[in-house]
Amino acid sequence: MRTFNARIKYFLIIVINAVSFLIHTQINPFSTPIKTDYTPLNLERFAVPLAQKQAAYTQNYDYLQNLISWINTIKSKSNDYTLNSHLDEYSKLLKIYEEKDLSILYKELKQIEVGISEEMNQYNKRINELNNPNKYWQAGNDAYKKNNLDVAIENYTKTIELSPTFIKAYYQRGMSYYLKGNYSNVIRDLSVYIEEDKSNYESFLYRGWAYYLIENNENALLDMNKCIELESTNAYAYYSRGTVLSDLKQYDKSIEDYKKAINLKPDFSMAYNNLAWAKYLQKQYSQAIVYSDQAIKLDNNNSVALDTRSEIKFYMNDYKGCIEDANNALLLNPKIANCYLLKGRSFYRLGKKTEACVEWQKAVEQGSTDALDYLGQYCK
Repeated sequence: MRTFNARIKYFLIIVINAVSFLIHTQINPFSTPIKTDYTPLNLERFAVPLAQKQAAYTQNYDYLQNLISWINTIKSKSNDYTLNSHLDEYSKLLKIYEEKDLSILYKELKQIEVGISEEMNQYNKRINELNNPNKYWQAGNDAYKKNNLDVAIENYTKTIELSPTFIKAYYQRGMSYYLKGNYSNVIRDLSVYIEEDKSNYESFLYRGWAYYLIENNENALLDMNKCIELESTNAYAYYSRGTVLSDLKQYDKSIEDYKKAINLKPDFSMAYNNLAWAKYLQKQYSQAIVYSDQAIKLDNNNSVALDTRSEIKFYMNDYKGCIEDANNALLLNPKIANCYLLKGRSFYRLGKKTEACVEWQKAVEQGSTDALDYLGQYCK
């Protein structure tokens, strides 16, 4: 009985729940209308930012491509290792940015642009320094002062290449060649300088000496005349012209110039020496020895004057005096071939053939062809 009642109770509960469900899930006479407004999602407010982001992306993409193109253009025109290696680093960075969200990388791209510009500024600065003729001009002058003539010539040449109208560089390079004994180049460079500046007596003076040293005495004399015209009180100018005139066998004129040089510079040892030599060439040995003595008195280290007096003494038959002066000259300059030659001739005149042959051999070693003739004739 209890079991039956329990079943009836359970069934009633199910029926009540079902009815309640139907009442709540279906429209019925007691249902009321629902009033509410639907507000659709406003997509337009997202459209503007999206468009702006797309525009930023497009703009920055073009910016990046332009930077890449700029780098490639620079590299196509440059072989500078430092510049190109730095540009390569920027290229790598741009390739990384190309894979990222470019819409937010404007600042980074701008930094790369600034970096490339700075690399170009540094490169141009290096080029300007490299192509600055004043830099090489100063380097040439520094080397010239240190007697580093090859370096000086190299720098003066670079100065001229960069600035062909840099006339002073021709003068300085010409003087460097003069000290090296390259006289044809001296004439070339000083001639260019003289075309632009005919007021510098030294350019005529040293071109004149260059002509003299290649045995072009006619042009040498023209330059020495011009030198004196520009500097009529310059003792060395008269001395220089006297040397050329002596070589032209115009001894009286050369003696006149030497005396003018001495009047302007009373302690001019070499002017006395050359005056002595001109007198020697005129065979006026007694006068020659007086001037030679004065040259040595003014400068006892003048090996040329000692050599000159040695030669004069030989022709005055003073063989011992000749040997003594030759020895003193060789102490100052062991490479004076004429001193060995004179000693050999003096020894031979004194009857010392063995000693004479020894001296002539030394003269040959210093390049004397006359000594070679004496060796062949007397030392068999």
